[in-house]
Amino acid sequence: MCWSCNPYCGNCKPPKEKPKKCPACNSYSFPELKNCKKCGAVLPESVERPTVMCLYIEKMCANPCGKYKAPPKDGVVQQSCKWHTPPKSKG
Repeated sequence: MCWSCNPYCGNCKPPKEKPKKCPACNSYSFPELKNCKKCGAVLPESVERPTVMCLYIEKMCANPCGKYKAPPKDGVVQQSCKWHTPPKSKG
C-alpha cells in the first residue's frame, strides 16, 4: 500500500518514463522533449518496454504496471484494467 504516488514506481499503474541524461552536457530533460532543455543536443531515443502477459486481466499488455505479475488475490480474473495498453498489431 502506497501513501503517496511516485509516478516512476510502476506498481499500481504504468511507470512514467524517467528524465533522460543529455550526452553533451549531462543535464536531465523530460523524455517528451526530443532535445536537451539546457543545450539543445538531441536526447537518446526511448527504449520500448516489453509486451507481457498480464495475469491480472489475462491479456497481453504493451505498457504494463506491477499488477501484471500476479492474478487477483480473490482468484477472479478481471475483465478490464484502465491502464491496459493493447500491443500494436504488426502489419
